[in-house]
Amino acid sequence: MPKKKFAIPGSVILLLAALAWGSAFVAQSLGSDSVRPFTFNAARSLLGALVLVPVFLTFDRVNKKPKKSGGKALLIGGILCGVLLFMACNLQQFAISYVDTAGKTAEELETIEKANIGKVAFLTALYIVLVPVFGVFMKKKAGVQVWLGVLIALIGMYFLSIKPGFTISGGDIYAFLCAFAFALQIIVVDEVVDKVDPIRLSCLQFLVCGILSCVCAAIFDKPALSDILNAWAPILYMGVVSSGIAYTLQIIGQSRCNSVVASLVMSMESVFSALFGFLILHQAMLGREIAGCVLMLFAIVLAQIPGKKEKV
Repeated sequence: MPKKKFAIPGSVILLLAALAWGSAFVAQSLGSDSVRPFTFNAARSLLGALVLVPVFLTFDRVNKKPKKSGGKALLIGGILCGVLLFMACNLQQFAISYVDTAGKTAEELETIEKANIGKVAFLTALYIVLVPVFGVFMKKKAGVQVWLGVLIALIGMYFLSIKPGFTISGGDIYAFLCAFAFALQIIVVDEVVDKVDPIRLSCLQFLVCGILSCVCAAIFDKPALSDILNAWAPILYMGVVSSGIAYTLQIIGQSRCNSVVASLVMSMESVFSALFGFLILHQAMLGREIAGCVLMLFAIVLAQIPGKKEKV
């Protein structure tokens, strides 16, 4: 079975993906200053697909034999994942970009933007609740300790991401819808990951996401090349690290974890986002934020413990 091919545990691989995504929130925020969401995601997704082409070609050459790519399962899975990724990434970028500027000073806007990134990270990571809920309808059971881990992680993310004076804005609706799209993408990956080549699946989903974003960018954004060049650094980072590398790690990692545990591990991007904000942007971490990190780490460790009725 494919789930026994990888020497590195799936949770470790998914943790590396979460690390890449956590560091990417800063890049997403910087990119939104120069280009609109559809343009930004078109550029990063097509770059992500381009980066992966030589990767799977190199693997084919090293293996020295035709690799079963997945055929119909790859095509259907890649298109579905690409459509869902298109929805999720653009909704998230709209949520990050959404700031009500009316009557605000530059200092107030900077404070709001920093709080907004944390809130978007929290609302997006609600997929840790949605994945097991969707799984119930698909007759996929999760152990009691996993549900408990989901609850603890949810509390941890609230402490970590939500600041005092929390309010709901229009951008939060985008972030919540983004969580639905990411949850469905995780479930689709879980369904097809054992039938396809993971690198090809990742490449195809980015190609679909990039094409759809390009169409929307041409209609709604009317992008200028100068704006894209101004955001070359965030686009390069998002395209190579967050897209090409991290989402491929997600697919490989999910071949070793069930979807609920995978969603819990990947939600660590909220913790890494706070850590990178502390290390790079010198944003102080309050006691409640440190407590949130500890709770999330405990939740993930708890979810790794097999339940009595779970199959090993």
